[in-house]
Amino acid sequence: MAVFQIQALTVLIILFSLIGSSILIPNSSAQEESQIPDWVKNVAGWWATNDISEKEFLDGIEYLINNNIIYIHFMPCGAAAAAATSDTTLEAKLIPDWVKNVAGWWATGQIDDADFINGIEYLIKKDILGIDNEKILGKVPIEDVKFSSSWTVNKDAQVFVSSSFFEIYGRNGDCLIDPNDGISKWKSTTLGLNPNKMDQYNEVALWNDPQNAVVVYPYFTYAAYQPQGF
Repeated sequence: MAVFQIQALTVLIILFSLIGSSILIPNSSAQEESQIPDWVKNVAGWWATNDISEKEFLDGIEYLINNNIIYIHFMPCGAAAAAATSDTTLEAKLIPDWVKNVAGWWATGQIDDADFINGIEYLIKKDILGIDNEKILGKVPIEDVKFSSSWTVNKDAQVFVSSSFFEIYGRNGDCLIDPNDGISKWKSTTLGLNPNKMDQYNEVALWNDPQNAVVVYPYFTYAAYQPQGF
């Protein structure tokens, strides 16, 4: 019991200390190389060995994601906190055993960060983890992202979705529930150019000059899947 109390207190101290510190927030290229702070493995290990509760683990991971300390490659639309994660009296088991096993393997160095992140992304998609879309930031500030002049983009209304070849944003709450899997998905997204990748864009794009190649990026909207769409 004493060990449990010490470890649970350590989790809270670590998390609350982050509120007043930006040391661990990945705002430099050197920090971006380390996707997850090493001390998070201790928290995952304590949960895997039942030294902290499932709710304490969920609360900790939610904080780390919502404060951009753990970076998720793709953010679902309108992800919201599951009722059980906000109910302090509920002890119902939410997380599948395989995710807990993955956390334990990751904590002991048997698998890498990407495998652990896959488990976290599953919890987000199933609304087991409560994520605030408005708090999630891309690695490139939206103020620096270049959107097409062909349409008006209100950057204040956009939330980060994903970063790959393009920076992808969506309107907060502009979601559609997929009847096949019950998962909330984006109705449409907006593509932007990463200012740090302009050399790559120049290699494949047509900027009103003769080029050898062109990028064709399929862009589907919610309307396209309606009866009058294709």
